[in-house]
Amino acid sequence: MSAPILLDRQVLGVINVAEKGERIEEYFDEIDLKTICSISRQIATAIENLRLYKELHYLAITDATTNLHNFRYFSKTLEYELKRTKRLSGR
Repeated sequence: MSAPILLDRQVLGVINVAEKGERIEEYFDEIDLKTICSISRQIATAIENLRLYKELHYLAITDATTNLHNFRYFSKTLEYELKRTKRLSGR
């Protein structure tokens, strides 16, 4: 049984389930299909949330006019690098 992972009518992937149980006589039913489709929608939502999170992060550290990193990013990176330098130099 297969179910597409759809986002805005675009196929992102496919969930494929090959066996239901140990016995060959066990077939997939409509409940199984509904379950797989529900999981597919949840995966699509998670993928979309990740994309939106990455976009938001990019917008938070980038100036919209110049597409360069903003002062907030510079400050955070400088602080991180100073701590790293102290740690590596043994101070």
